[in-house]
Amino acid sequence: MAEKISKLTVLFATETGNSEDLAQRTAEKAEELGFQTETINVSDYDAKDLASVECLVFVGSTWGEGEPPESAWDFHDALVDGDAIDCSKLKFAVLGLGDHDYEQFCEFGKKVDQALEKHGGKRIYARKDCGADYEDEFEAWLDGLFKVIEPA
Repeated sequence: MAEKISKLTVLFATETGNSEDLAQRTAEKAEELGFQTETINVSDYDAKDLASVECLVFVGSTWGEGEPPESAWDFHDALVDGDAIDCSKLKFAVLGLGDHDYEQFCEFGKKVDQALEKHGGKRIYARKDCGADYEDEFEAWLDGLFKVIEPA
């Protein structure tokens, strides 16, 4: 049975725009299905606000050797390295983008996924790590996500 969600928050962290595009596409599909959505760049987001989020989809790119995008360092430091984030009411799913040529493939997405759980969040759909040719993997992941959640 699918989780009933009244509002879906889609956060993205991007260096080249791919994560933003996938976040926008996620929100568009969610709205077509009847979800109320909000899409936000993590550079404009305070990680402490996760305490008031019902359901989060995080789409994030890994940059360089496992680092977050430049604009996502504050979010990374607060969520991954911090300990004052309350995610006890949060349901979440994570999509990571990266490059298979790097040893730390999708490391930022992995860290966010682990940190959300560490702070009390409930994973509602398995994290997906996508490489440069992500289109089919993204579509399959998105279809699966919307089988486990539905609008309230």
